[in-house]
Amino acid sequence: MKNFFYTLLVCLLLSAGQLAAKDTNQAWSVQAESQLKTWQASLQDWSQTSPTLEELEARQNDVLALKNKVDQCIDNLSDEVKALEERITTLGEAEENEAAELKARRQSLNKQKQNVDSELAVCRLLNLGIRDLQSEHKQLRNKLLSQSLTHRGQVVWAKFFNLLKTRDIFASDFVIHFKLWPAILGGLIVFLILVPLARYASKLISKRYLDVSAAPSATHERLFLVMLAKRLPWAAGLGSFSIFFYMADVHLLSALLMSLTVSMLLAPLLEFLICHETDQCRAGMPARLLLDIVLIGSAFYFFDLKKILTEEAYIVASASYYLVMMLVSLWLFLLLARREKFHVLHSLRTPITAAMITGPVAMWLGYQSLAELLIPGVFGSLAGILFAWMFFQAGNLFFDLFEPDEQVNADRGIRKLLGYEGQELVPGLWIGRLLLLLVILGGLLYWMLLAWRVPHSEINIMSAYITEGFSVGAINIVPSKIIAGILAFFLLLTLAKWLRNQLSERWLHKTRLDAGARESIVSLSSYAIIGLAMVIALSMAGFDFQNIAIIAGALSVGIG
Repeated sequence: MKNFFYTLLVCLLLSAGQLAAKDTNQAWSVQAESQLKTWQASLQDWSQTSPTLEELEARQNDVLALKNKVDQCIDNLSDEVKALEERITTLGEAEENEAAELKARRQSLNKQKQNVDSELAVCRLLNLGIRDLQSEHKQLRNKLLSQSLTHRGQVVWAKFFNLLKTRDIFASDFVIHFKLWPAILGGLIVFLILVPLARYASKLISKRYLDVSAAPSATHERLFLVMLAKRLPWAAGLGSFSIFFYMADVHLLSALLMSLTVSMLLAPLLEFLICHETDQCRAGMPARLLLDIVLIGSAFYFFDLKKILTEEAYIVASASYYLVMMLVSLWLFLLLARREKFHVLHSLRTPITAAMITGPVAMWLGYQSLAELLIPGVFGSLAGILFAWMFFQAGNLFFDLFEPDEQVNADRGIRKLLGYEGQELVPGLWIGRLLLLLVILGGLLYWMLLAWRVPHSEINIMSAYITEGFSVGAINIVPSKIIAGILAFFLLLTLAKWLRNQLSERWLHKTRLDAGARESIVSLSSYAIIGLAMVIALSMAGFDFQNIAIIAGALSVGIG
């Protein structure tokens, strides 16, 4: 009898906690349902007065955030239902003569399961409503996008001639606040610190590489360092003036000077990556100019040039900027397309040239929305491909330092530092190159989605398929985990091969063990690492070892 009262007390306490949790879940579900009805009503209002694309994208992000919460609710409640079903199953079949405490426990669990099932049904209904709303938002976005792309405004040259007449360039509330003090003191201190340090570093680099670079056999690496050394004092001076104008509250001019400073420092690296495999490189000049244009445009974008200029002046400035960027980009592209290494670009030069011209021409003709889609999409994609190729080239140059090529690594001691001599290979380099390629391709894909103005809500849905996976029947497939598991397996497999070679050829030779014992240690170590690699790879890929153990047990029984 005493045990019965204890059991009843525990059931009451659990029921009280579950009632509180139920009240919280019900309040959340009621709030979510009310929010969903509000969005559906506003969608009907939008059929009369169309929203902007920015408003619609913000609403899509809010709907996606609610959907993530609803999906989490479904997952949690589904797990809770399974746990309750397992606990009910462990109690066995209901009998007439069973103990009162067992009967009370079964009734309590069944009631809990009914409550959780009802909450799960509410979350699933919310999920269906959100999916319908997302589908309607997608149709509305396609409609708004098609309307905005075909809308034509005033041509840009008409705006330009109008500006010449009115001279209404700056916004009415734009005022320059120039604070001479303490900006002049701060700028002078930074100038006196940076410029001597830059001159000293420039002399050190020039002293070591200038005479060698003057020789006919000068390498592009030395030319890169000499170019960097010549630019260091100028970059330090420009950086000092940038800090001076920033302290003086002239932020736009400060950003412009800082972008030129960064361009001066990055230009040698850019030219080295583009020209390091050619003797006569004419693509260096347009590459440096394009870098200047991109950095200047980025500075104007981050400091919101739209607030400084009038709307008409901003459109004229944007159209002129994109026209200059198009011309320099075409110059660089046509020079790169002539190289044998880029023969694919040579065959595609006509469609790529047409795509590069279309955006700026559309802006000058008055198709503002079409230009705002094409210019970031086309130039962003081409810039992303160029930078992806440059990062891949830089990564390959890094991995080449570990290759057994005496001509490349004659002056470097990296291989000797790691203990490799002659033509001995460093294991795992191909995995590093493959991982570098996957990271670059993933970053390029994400960048191109942003460049073509794909909504963040749709990008999040696509990334969720990669990181969280999708279900095929009762199996949940997560691509990111599978890729990580495969890479981990081959990495540990390469480690096992390297360890086997080190044990057999170096480490165990220094011991007094005989050949048979050394071979046994090498084999056991290799098998242990391979087994560990399989376990780690399968666990990273998301396999359930409980199911694997059940299958292995069944097979062992069958074999036995």
